[in-house]
Parts: sequence; structure tokens; C-alpha cells
Amino acid sequence: MYNSFKNMLSAQMERFGISRATILLFVVFLTLCIAFILIVFIRADRNSDRNISAMLESDACVELASTVVTLRADMDAYYGGAKEQNQEYWEDLCHKLLNARDNWVRECNSGVESDDFYPALRRRYETGLASEIMQELSLAMQAGEQAIAENDYKEALRQYSIAHRMQLDINSRLPSAEQASAGRLASISKMLDKARYEPMLEDYRVLIAKADSSYDNEDYEQAKELYIEARTLLTQLSYRIPQSYLNAGILLSRIDRQMADCGAKIRKVEIDEIRNAAQVMANANDFTGASEQYARALDVQRSLARDFPNSNLASESNIRKLELERQNTLARPWTEAINEGMLKLNASLDERDYSTALNTISELMLKADHVKTTFPDADFLRDQSMERIAYLYSIRGELPVLHRGICGKLLPVGANHEGVMMMDREVSQFLFEKICANNPSLTRGDNLPVEGITLTEARQFAKRAEWISGRKTRLPSLEEFMAVAKGIDPLFARKSTWNSSTVPERNTRPCGSSPADSNGFHDILGNVSEWAEEYVSDTDASYGFCVGGSVRDNPIRISELPQERHEADERVRNNGFRLVMTNAQ
Repeated sequence: MYNSFKNMLSAQMERFGISRATILLFVVFLTLCIAFILIVFIRADRNSDRNISAMLESDACVELASTVVTLRADMDAYYGGAKEQNQEYWEDLCHKLLNARDNWVRECNSGVESDDFYPALRRRYETGLASEIMQELSLAMQAGEQAIAENDYKEALRQYSIAHRMQLDINSRLPSAEQASAGRLASISKMLDKARYEPMLEDYRVLIAKADSSYDNEDYEQAKELYIEARTLLTQLSYRIPQSYLNAGILLSRIDRQMADCGAKIRKVEIDEIRNAAQVMANANDFTGASEQYARALDVQRSLARDFPNSNLASESNIRKLELERQNTLARPWTEAINEGMLKLNASLDERDYSTALNTISELMLKADHVKTTFPDADFLRDQSMERIAYLYSIRGELPVLHRGICGKLLPVGANHEGVMMMDREVSQFLFEKICANNPSLTRGDNLPVEGITLTEARQFAKRAEWISGRKTRLPSLEEFMAVAKGIDPLFARKSTWNSSTVPERNTRPCGSSPADSNGFHDILGNVSEWAEEYVSDTDASYGFCVGGSVRDNPIRISELPQERHEADERVRNNGFRLVMTNAQ
């Protein structure tokens, strides 16, 4: 049957010239038309429902809108002065207008205007209502503050509770009011917490105050016990007081630091007592007992560093200081023996008893080696005496010759310089090279004056010459040098000194080879100019003076007592020096 229908349809389509594509397009068009008709009917049905709903609601919405318009007109008339100004009437009118508008907006989804009249009216209205509440709130806050000042926390809690309730009421009922403030509510909450929790902390604060007072009075044992008690109480309170008010962690850390500091101070007191006992024993020459006491003190100091590593008293430097004090105390008999030996050495050198001097140097060297080995950190090792002993021991074979070369011919400077003696000639290259182990001179010769010397080198030589002589030795002051030079006759200065006229080749001559002046000094003028200090006590000055002239100067300049200022490290050609010595040892 299907095949018969199909054949008949095909025959009709061929008869009228209709293709299959045409049939398909017709079917699609018919389907779209049916869909469009259905959509139109559905939307018409919905609009009909809406129109019916709008007709049902229109009377109520119109009435609400009319009420709002009427109240708004009354408000405008009130503002325009058509009615007598009355605060109570205005508040009642605002209340009615705002309620009517809220109902209109809520019930009819209408009445929302673009201007800010109603929000501004609401703010003004709610601010006026809140102002009376704020007056009572302010009084409650003032009463709370007064109660806090009088430590009446119960009354403060009552007043702050009233203020908190009022502020909460404003924030919730009158949110548009100027007095509505989350910050003020938080501030009142903090004061409320203070009134509620401060009485609970009173005992803790009393304990802390007592502990701090004991600490300040250096009663560390009592302070530590009070800190422990305060810590226990604070731990209990931390379960009752919220962390937002009581940050117990910070307070506990502070107490722990104070407890540790008390423990360290207690150990420090013990260390000081042991040190004092050690010093008493050392003063009584009980050095064995003193050594044992210092060993105890060091053990306590190390335990302090181990148990209280964060304390200022636990530093490694405190252990080093204690060890240094121990070594200084125990080295004292040896240092006293060395000092006595130095006095003996100076006396033997003064008497030119070189055999005794050399034996004394050897004995001193043995004692110095013992101090270095046994007490390697002792302060005495940095004393100049140790440096002198090592130096004299290194030149002991030549000590007699060097001593005679320095102290052989000393002449008094003059009446105004009592006790000051000056070498009668310049320092020779032989002496300088033997004592300082170098020779900067251009023209070489053992008996020629050393020249080309800096002031710093001359000072170093004077220091070692003092070690060799056993007497206070230094460079002459400018005043001392001039005191000797001014007594020289100008004619003698021109004809009898080594200058460019008497030595045409301008080479230095041997020390002491020129005729002596009236005071017995050789070459005060001429040959080489000489270093002099401006101030005797200021041996660290950065400059000095080259005085007296040299073999390169003409006779007239020599007779005029020339002097030139030079820096301490400046190397000046044809410049040497001589020494002065005092009776002080």
C-alpha cells in the first residue's frame, strides 16, 4: 500500500512539475508559521494576567502615592513657614512621610525617585532622634571615666554598659543618623572590657610591681620568686580573659625574660663574691687558693652562659675578661719580680757594671718567657718592659759598646735646664745601624753622622737608647738646642764648623771631628742639621724642626742659627740628630 501511495505521489509531482526540495521548503515554512501563532497567543495570555493584576493593585498603590504626595506637600509648606515651627509636629510629619514612602516602595515597587530628598530627610530625622540618646550616652561615658579614675570598676561597668546599649540602639534603629558609628561602638566596647577585666588583673599588676621593685633594688632572689608567682596567676587569667583584651603571650614572654635575667644576675653576684675571695687570697700571696677560686668563678660563668644564653651577662667576652683577670692576678708575683729586676738592671747600667747587667737580662728573659707561656693573655705582656727585655736580650753581646757610645760623653745643657744632659756629638752611623738595624745615609762611614733621618726614626732610636742606657732618653727640645747654640761665637761658627766654606766638596765629616765650642759640644752648628722637638712632652707631634744648618749651608747662614719645620715622616738630606738624657730612670 505504501509503495502504491509513493508511486501515485511521484506521478502527480511529475505531472505538475514539483520537485522534492520544493515540498521540503513548504513544510519548513508551515512549521514556522504555526510556532509564531503559538508564541503570540501565549504572550497575549500573560499580558492579560498582568493587566488583571495591575488593575487589582492600582487602587491601593494610587492611594499610597496620594498619601506620600499629600505629606510631601505638608512638609514643603512646613519648610515654607506656612505653619508655625514645631519640633514635635515636624518629627511626627517626618515619621508619617517616611513610613508612607517606605510602604509605597515596598508594596508597589514604585516611588523610588532619583533625587536625594528622602535620604537627606531620613538622615536629618534620625540624627534629631539620636541627639537625645547621645546626650544620655555622653553622660554615661563621663560617669564611667570618673569611676575608672576612682578605681570603682563596678560602677564603671554599669555606666559603660548603658552607653554600649545606647550606641547599639542608635546603630540598629537609626542607621542614617550622624551619631551611628561602628568605631564609637568599638571604643565603648574596649572601655567596657577594661571595666570588666581590670579588677581581675589587679593582683597580677601588684605582683609585677613588687617584682620590678625588688629587681631595681638588686634583690634578685625575691624578684625571681615574685615573677614566678605572677606568671602562674597570668596563666590562670588567660583562660578567663579574651585574648582581644589580654595578650598573655607578650606578657608571659616579658616575665620569662625578667626571670632569666634574675637568674643570670644571681649567678653574677656569686661570681663577684668568688672573685673578691680570689683577690683577697692573691693579696695574701695565696696564689694557689686564688687560682682555685678563679676556676670556680669561670665554671659559674660558663653555666650562666649555658642556662641563660640570651642574657647580656652570658657573652663570651665576660668569660674572656674573667680569664684575663685570673691571669693578671696570678702573674702578679712574676711581674713584680720583673719590675724589681728592671730596677736592678738600670742600676747596674748606671754603674757600668755590664757583667751584672747581662746576667740580669738573662734572668729577666727567663721570667718573661715563663709569663708568656703560663699567662699568654696577661696585660703585662703588652707592657713596654717585655719589649725592652726581648730587645736587650737580642743585643746583649754588644750592650757594653752601645751603652758607652750613648752615655760616653754627656754634657750639661745649661743652668736653666738642670739635670738635662746632651750628647757632645751627633749619633754615628755605627750606633744607629747597631741599634735600629738599618742605615739610610747616602755617604757611608761608621764614624760619620747618620743622615737622611726622619723624625719618626729618630724617636724610635731614642726609645731603644733609653732601654740601653736605663735613663730617660729623648730628642732635644728646640729650646734646649737653642740654649746651647746661642752661646757659640758667630766668628767661631763661620770658621770652625763644617759648612760649605770649610768643606768645599760638601761631604759630611766624622762625628766630633770639628773643634769643640766653648761648652765642649761638637757640630752643634754645621756638618748635619739636627732634629729638635717643639715640646718635650709632645713626642707624638706630626712635625719637628731641623736646626743648626749642615755642611751644604754657607757660613753666614750657619751663624744665624737656621731652623726649618718639617713633617715627622719627611726624609731630609744632610739631617741627623743627637740625644738628651735626664737623671730619671
